[in-house]
Amino acid sequence: MSGVVKSFLTNDPFLRPPPAAVLGGIAGGQTPSKYSQSPALWNRFFDSLNIHGYYTAFDIPSAGRLADFMRAVFELPGFIDLTITNPYKTAAFACLSSLPWKIRLGERSRVLQSVNHLTGNPHHGELVADCTDGLGMIRAVGKHLSPEGRTALLAGAGGAARQIGYELVRGGADLIIVNIVQEDAAALAQVLSPHCRPGRKARAAAWESAGAAAPRADIIISAITEAAPFGAAVIENLPSHILFADVRYGAMAEFALAVRAAGRTCIDGRRMLYGQFRCAAETYSDLEGLPAGPVAKSLDDIEAWFCGEEGRRIN
Repeated sequence: MSGVVKSFLTNDPFLRPPPAAVLGGIAGGQTPSKYSQSPALWNRFFDSLNIHGYYTAFDIPSAGRLADFMRAVFELPGFIDLTITNPYKTAAFACLSSLPWKIRLGERSRVLQSVNHLTGNPHHGELVADCTDGLGMIRAVGKHLSPEGRTALLAGAGGAARQIGYELVRGGADLIIVNIVQEDAAALAQVLSPHCRPGRKARAAAWESAGAAAPRADIIISAITEAAPFGAAVIENLPSHILFADVRYGAMAEFALAVRAAGRTCIDGRRMLYGQFRCAAETYSDLEGLPAGPVAKSLDDIEAWFCGEEGRRIN
Protein backbone atom coordinates (compact mmCIF):
# COMPACT_ATOMS: atom_id res chain seq x y z
CA MET A 1 0.00 0.00 0.00
CA SER A 2 2.89 2.42 0.70
CA GLY A 3 3.91 1.92 -2.93
CA VAL A 4 0.56 3.38 -4.03
CA VAL A 5 1.16 6.47 -1.86
CA LYS A 6 4.69 6.89 -3.25
CA SER A 7 3.30 7.03 -6.78
CA PHE A 8 1.85 10.48 -6.06
CA LEU A 9 5.07 11.96 -4.68
CA THR A 10 8.49 13.32 -5.62
CA ASN A 11 10.08 12.11 -2.37
CA ASP A 12 10.18 8.82 -0.49
CA PRO A 13 8.30 9.42 2.77
CA PHE A 14 9.05 5.93 4.07
CA LEU A 15 12.77 5.94 3.31
CA ARG A 16 13.84 5.11 6.87
CA PRO A 17 10.66 4.58 8.91
CA PRO A 18 10.62 2.43 12.02
CA PRO A 19 7.89 -0.22 12.07
CA ALA A 20 4.86 1.74 13.27
CA ALA A 21 1.30 1.07 14.33
CA VAL A 22 0.30 4.74 13.91
CA LEU A 23 1.11 6.88 10.87
CA GLY A 24 0.66 10.49 9.82
CA GLY A 25 2.17 13.07 7.54
CA ILE A 26 2.20 16.57 6.10
CA ALA A 27 1.46 17.06 2.40
CA GLY A 28 2.28 20.11 0.27
CA GLY A 29 3.55 21.34 -3.05
CA GLN A 30 6.60 23.24 -1.81
CA THR A 31 8.69 20.22 -0.74
CA PRO A 32 7.68 20.03 2.94
CA SER A 33 10.19 17.18 3.29
CA LYS A 34 12.90 19.88 3.18
CA TYR A 35 11.51 22.34 5.71
CA SER A 36 8.50 21.11 7.68
CA GLN A 37 8.82 20.81 11.45
CA SER A 38 5.53 18.88 11.79
CA PRO A 39 7.28 15.46 11.76
CA ALA A 40 9.54 16.57 14.62
CA LEU A 41 6.54 17.66 16.69
CA TRP A 42 4.43 14.56 16.07
CA ASN A 43 7.27 12.07 16.47
CA ARG A 44 8.26 13.65 19.79
CA PHE A 45 4.59 13.40 20.85
CA PHE A 46 4.44 9.72 19.91
CA ASP A 47 7.72 8.98 21.72
CA SER A 48 6.69 10.79 24.91
CA LEU A 49 3.51 8.69 25.17
CA ASN A 50 5.17 5.43 24.09
CA ILE A 51 3.00 5.33 20.97
CA HIS A 52 4.49 3.19 18.20
CA GLY A 53 4.09 5.99 15.63
CA TYR A 54 5.82 7.63 12.69
CA TYR A 55 5.07 11.01 11.09
CA THR A 56 6.59 11.98 7.75
CA ALA A 57 6.34 14.47 4.84
CA PHE A 58 4.75 14.10 1.42
CA ASP A 59 5.95 16.24 -1.53
CA ILE A 60 3.07 16.41 -4.03
CA PRO A 61 3.98 18.12 -7.33
CA SER A 62 0.40 18.84 -8.40
CA ALA A 63 -3.10 19.19 -6.93
CA GLY A 64 -4.52 17.23 -9.86
CA ARG A 65 -4.54 13.91 -7.98
CA LEU A 66 -4.88 15.27 -4.47
CA ALA A 67 -8.19 13.52 -3.78
CA ASP A 68 -6.74 10.17 -4.89
CA PHE A 69 -3.72 10.75 -2.66
CA MET A 70 -5.93 11.60 0.33
CA ARG A 71 -7.87 8.38 -0.15
CA ALA A 72 -4.64 6.39 -0.50
CA VAL A 73 -2.98 7.62 2.70
CA PHE A 74 -6.05 6.91 4.82
CA GLU A 75 -6.02 3.37 3.45
CA LEU A 76 -2.60 2.89 5.06
CA PRO A 77 -3.00 0.83 8.27
CA GLY A 78 -2.97 3.12 11.30
CA PHE A 79 -2.94 6.42 9.39
CA ILE A 80 -4.43 9.06 11.75
CA ASP A 81 -3.50 12.60 10.65
CA LEU A 82 -2.90 14.38 7.36
CA THR A 83 -1.69 17.96 7.58
CA ILE A 84 -2.22 19.97 4.39
CA THR A 85 0.15 22.83 3.74
CA ASN A 86 0.73 25.31 0.89
CA PRO A 87 -0.58 25.54 -1.72
CA TYR A 88 -3.27 22.87 -1.32
CA LYS A 89 -5.50 23.96 1.59
CA THR A 90 -8.32 25.19 -0.66
CA ALA A 91 -7.90 22.25 -3.03
CA ALA A 92 -8.08 19.84 -0.09
CA PHE A 93 -11.41 21.36 0.96
CA ALA A 94 -12.75 20.83 -2.55
CA CYS A 95 -11.69 17.17 -2.35
CA LEU A 96 -13.68 16.41 0.80
CA SER A 97 -16.94 15.76 -1.04
CA SER A 98 -15.27 13.00 -3.09
CA LEU A 99 -13.95 11.07 -0.07
CA PRO A 100 -15.97 7.95 0.76
CA TRP A 101 -16.05 8.44 4.55
CA LYS A 102 -18.01 10.31 7.17
CA ILE A 103 -16.40 13.72 7.69
CA ARG A 104 -17.06 16.12 10.55
CA LEU A 105 -16.42 19.55 9.04
CA GLY A 106 -15.34 22.36 11.35
CA GLU A 107 -17.27 25.63 11.11
CA ARG A 108 -14.17 27.63 10.19
CA SER A 109 -13.39 25.22 7.35
CA ARG A 110 -16.92 25.61 6.04
CA VAL A 111 -16.74 29.42 6.14
CA LEU A 112 -13.23 29.72 4.70
CA GLN A 113 -13.55 26.73 2.32
CA SER A 114 -10.14 25.55 3.36
CA VAL A 115 -8.71 22.67 5.36
CA ASN A 116 -5.27 22.02 6.79
CA HIS A 117 -5.95 19.00 9.01
CA LEU A 118 -7.74 15.71 8.50
CA THR A 119 -7.58 13.72 11.71
CA GLY A 120 -9.04 10.36 12.71
CA ASN A 121 -9.56 6.83 11.45
CA PRO A 122 -12.33 6.81 8.83
CA HIS A 123 -12.63 3.02 8.99
CA HIS A 124 -13.58 3.10 12.68
CA GLY A 125 -15.44 6.37 12.99
CA GLU A 126 -15.06 9.67 11.21
CA LEU A 127 -12.52 12.17 9.89
CA VAL A 128 -12.38 15.60 11.50
CA ALA A 129 -11.58 18.32 8.93
CA ASP A 130 -10.55 21.72 10.23
CA CYS A 131 -8.45 24.87 9.77
CA THR A 132 -6.03 25.28 12.66
CA ASP A 133 -3.46 27.87 11.52
CA GLY A 134 -5.58 30.73 12.82
CA LEU A 135 -6.21 28.89 16.08
CA GLY A 136 -2.47 28.41 16.46
CA MET A 137 -1.75 32.12 16.05
CA ILE A 138 -4.62 33.24 18.28
CA ARG A 139 -3.44 30.83 20.96
CA ALA A 140 -0.02 32.51 20.85
CA VAL A 141 -1.52 36.01 20.84
CA GLY A 142 -3.84 35.08 23.71
CA LYS A 143 -0.87 34.39 25.97
CA HIS A 144 -0.27 38.17 25.88
CA LEU A 145 -3.68 39.77 25.36
CA SER A 146 -7.25 39.03 24.29
CA PRO A 147 -8.35 40.22 20.84
CA GLU A 148 -11.70 41.31 22.29
CA GLY A 149 -12.16 45.05 21.95
CA ARG A 150 -8.75 45.46 20.28
CA THR A 151 -7.82 46.78 16.85
CA ALA A 152 -5.81 44.34 14.75
CA LEU A 153 -3.85 45.18 11.61
CA LEU A 154 -3.43 42.11 9.40
CA ALA A 155 -1.02 42.16 6.46
CA GLY A 156 -1.97 39.55 3.87
CA ALA A 157 -5.07 37.95 2.39
CA GLY A 158 -3.90 34.41 1.59
CA GLY A 159 -4.61 31.11 3.31
CA ALA A 160 -2.98 31.84 6.68
CA ALA A 161 -4.33 35.40 6.73
CA ARG A 162 -7.88 34.17 6.10
CA GLN A 163 -7.69 31.80 9.05
CA ILE A 164 -6.08 34.36 11.37
CA GLY A 165 -8.55 37.05 10.33
CA TYR A 166 -11.47 34.73 11.04
CA GLU A 167 -10.22 33.98 14.55
CA LEU A 168 -9.56 37.68 15.24
CA VAL A 169 -13.06 38.82 14.33
CA ARG A 170 -14.64 35.85 16.10
CA GLY A 171 -12.59 36.90 19.12
CA GLY A 172 -14.06 40.41 19.08
CA ALA A 173 -11.40 42.45 17.30
CA ASP A 174 -11.83 45.31 14.88
CA LEU A 175 -9.84 44.22 11.84
CA ILE A 176 -7.94 46.26 9.24
CA ILE A 177 -6.62 44.17 6.32
CA VAL A 178 -3.86 45.38 4.01
CA ASN A 179 -2.54 43.42 1.06
CA ILE A 180 -0.37 44.13 -1.95
CA VAL A 181 -3.36 43.20 -4.13
CA GLN A 182 -6.00 45.38 -2.51
CA GLU A 183 -8.88 43.57 -4.22
CA ASP A 184 -7.93 40.42 -2.28
CA ALA A 185 -7.98 42.36 1.00
CA ALA A 186 -11.44 43.72 0.13
CA ALA A 187 -12.70 40.24 -0.74
CA LEU A 188 -11.43 38.86 2.58
CA ALA A 189 -13.06 41.70 4.51
CA GLN A 190 -16.34 40.84 2.81
CA VAL A 191 -16.03 37.17 3.81
CA LEU A 192 -15.21 38.02 7.42
CA SER A 193 -17.69 40.85 8.02
CA PRO A 194 -20.69 38.57 8.77
CA HIS A 195 -18.66 36.94 11.56
CA CYS A 196 -17.71 40.13 13.40
CA ARG A 197 -19.02 40.70 16.90
CA PRO A 198 -21.72 43.38 17.29
CA GLY A 199 -20.20 46.83 16.92
CA ARG A 200 -17.01 45.45 15.36
CA LYS A 201 -16.02 45.44 11.71
CA ALA A 202 -13.53 44.10 9.18
CA ARG A 203 -12.36 46.48 6.48
CA ALA A 204 -9.68 46.65 3.82
CA ALA A 205 -7.14 49.43 3.41
CA ALA A 206 -4.46 50.21 0.85
CA TRP A 207 -1.12 48.44 1.23
CA GLU A 208 0.60 51.82 1.26
CA SER A 209 -1.45 52.87 4.30
CA ALA A 210 -0.13 50.12 6.58
CA GLY A 211 2.41 52.39 8.25
CA ALA A 212 -0.19 55.10 8.87
CA ALA A 213 -2.69 52.59 10.28
CA ALA A 214 -0.17 50.90 12.56
CA PRO A 215 -0.22 53.42 15.46
CA ARG A 216 -3.96 52.79 15.93
CA ALA A 217 -3.48 49.04 16.26
CA ASP A 218 -3.09 46.92 19.36
CA ILE A 219 -2.05 43.83 17.40
CA ILE A 220 -0.08 43.75 14.13
CA ILE A 221 0.28 40.44 12.32
CA SER A 222 2.23 39.87 9.10
CA ALA A 223 0.77 36.91 7.19
CA ILE A 224 2.60 37.37 3.91
CA THR A 225 5.21 35.07 2.44
CA GLU A 226 7.50 37.78 1.06
CA ALA A 227 8.52 41.25 2.24
CA ALA A 228 7.00 43.01 5.27
CA PRO A 229 4.28 45.65 5.68
CA PHE A 230 6.86 48.13 6.97
CA GLY A 231 10.37 48.10 8.39
CA ALA A 232 12.26 48.88 11.60
CA ALA A 233 12.14 52.66 11.03
CA VAL A 234 8.34 52.62 11.37
CA ILE A 235 8.28 49.99 14.11
CA GLU A 236 10.62 51.79 16.48
CA ASN A 237 8.25 54.79 16.56
CA LEU A 238 5.08 52.80 17.25
CA PRO A 239 3.41 52.76 20.70
CA SER A 240 5.00 50.35 23.16
CA HIS A 241 1.76 48.45 23.88
CA ILE A 242 1.48 46.97 20.35
CA LEU A 243 1.85 43.20 20.06
CA PHE A 244 3.67 42.04 16.89
CA ALA A 245 3.48 38.66 15.17
CA ASP A 246 4.80 37.05 11.98
CA VAL A 247 3.55 33.76 10.48
CA ARG A 248 7.07 32.96 9.32
CA TYR A 249 10.05 32.00 11.47
CA GLY A 250 13.82 31.78 11.24
CA ALA A 251 15.69 33.60 8.49
CA MET A 252 12.53 33.87 6.36
CA ALA A 253 10.64 35.89 8.99
CA GLU A 254 11.39 39.31 7.53
CA PHE A 255 8.84 41.16 9.64
CA ALA A 256 9.87 39.45 12.88
CA LEU A 257 13.50 40.31 12.13
CA ALA A 258 12.57 43.95 11.53
CA VAL A 259 10.59 44.09 14.78
CA ARG A 260 13.50 42.65 16.73
CA ALA A 261 15.94 45.00 14.99
CA ALA A 262 13.84 47.85 16.37
CA GLY A 263 14.30 46.45 19.88
CA ARG A 264 10.78 45.05 20.17
CA THR A 265 9.55 41.49 20.74
CA CYS A 266 7.61 39.50 18.15
CA ILE A 267 5.65 36.25 18.15
CA ASP A 268 6.82 34.18 15.20
CA GLY A 269 5.50 31.28 13.18
CA ARG A 270 6.97 28.64 15.45
CA ARG A 271 4.28 29.38 18.03
CA MET A 272 1.58 29.33 15.35
CA LEU A 273 2.89 26.00 14.04
CA TYR A 274 2.98 24.57 17.55
CA GLY A 275 -0.57 25.76 18.23
CA GLN A 276 -2.03 24.17 15.10
CA PHE A 277 -0.15 20.94 15.87
CA ARG A 278 -1.57 20.97 19.40
CA CYS A 279 -5.13 21.32 18.09
CA ALA A 280 -4.69 18.25 15.89
CA ALA A 281 -2.89 16.24 18.57
CA GLU A 282 -5.70 16.95 21.05
CA THR A 283 -8.29 15.91 18.46
CA TYR A 284 -6.41 12.67 17.81
CA SER A 285 -6.06 12.03 21.55
CA ASP A 286 -9.78 12.59 22.14
CA LEU A 287 -10.76 10.29 19.28
CA GLU A 288 -8.42 7.58 20.58
CA GLY A 289 -9.42 8.03 24.24
CA LEU A 290 -5.86 8.74 25.41
CA PRO A 291 -5.53 9.80 29.07
CA ALA A 292 -5.89 13.58 29.33
CA GLY A 293 -3.21 14.16 31.99
CA PRO A 294 -0.27 12.53 30.20
CA VAL A 295 -1.35 14.07 26.89
CA ALA A 296 -1.46 17.57 28.38
CA LYS A 297 1.96 17.11 30.02
CA SER A 298 3.45 15.82 26.79
CA LEU A 299 2.09 18.77 24.81
CA ASP A 300 3.26 21.30 27.41
CA ASP A 301 6.76 19.76 27.39
CA ILE A 302 6.85 19.85 23.58
CA GLU A 303 5.85 23.53 23.60
CA ALA A 304 8.67 24.39 26.00
CA TRP A 305 11.11 22.48 23.80
CA PHE A 306 9.93 23.59 20.36
CA CYS A 307 9.38 27.26 21.18
CA GLY A 308 12.57 27.48 23.26
CA GLU A 309 16.19 27.72 22.23
CA GLU A 310 16.67 23.96 21.80
CA GLY A 311 13.74 23.70 19.40
CA ARG A 312 14.95 26.65 17.34
CA ARG A 313 18.12 24.74 16.53
CA ILE A 314 16.21 22.07 14.57
CA ASN A 315 15.59 24.50 11.63
